Amino acid sequence: LAYANLEGKEISEAVRKAALAVCERVGRLPLALEIMGQLARKSSVVDVVRSMEEVLSHEEWVQAKGEKTSIEAVLAVAGREYAHPRAKEALTFVGYLHPEHVRADLLAVLMEVEETEASQMLQALAEFSVVKANPEGGYTVHRLVQEAAREMDQDREVGNRVVEVLDGLIQAVSEKGEYQKAYGLIPHLLHIPLLATGVDREKDFPSN
Repeated sequence: LAYANLEGKEISEAVRKAALAVCERVGRLPLALEIMGQLARKSSVVDVVRSMEEVLSHEEWVQAKGEKTSIEAVLAVAGREYAHPRAKEALTFVGYLHPEHVRADLLAVLMEVEETEASQMLQALAEFSVVKANPEGGYTVHRLVQEAAREMDQDREVGNRVVEVLDGLIQAVSEKGEYQKAYGLIPHLLHIPLLATGVDREKDFPSN
């Protein structure tokens, strides 16, 4: 209820039951509750529960995931509400970047769009706490969101694109001797090999 901005307010029995249903469906996982709460602010707790049930009952979801509720299911619900039509696609790219250095300028290069549009995509994700604004600039993203995002890239087409672009950018700035520009790429280059080996270094991930 706090995430949905309803804590301490008078609510109906239907809303109370819906809130309890959300908690049970997401296993009371704080990250999932925060995203669902932000969704509820835009519509209602009852509507959020209905959307969740639709996702979980979808034939493709049941066959691939069973009835297990996860961050993937929560993101599937959020994906219906993003303000930008390509925000869900942008999230798959974010899944491969260093979680504390998600920036619109790099996303723009990866997706071949203007930086302003990439910024709008990230803002659309931040609206539901899928990513969070970093006071120092750019955004951060939770490792669980990244894991779910990479699941949307089954053929690793996006992952390959990220590696290819980063490699090209490093070569380009090195050839020009613009080494300061390369500093911003280093965290991503160090992060991606960890994904390939399955190493999970908690200290590399924000706690949001």
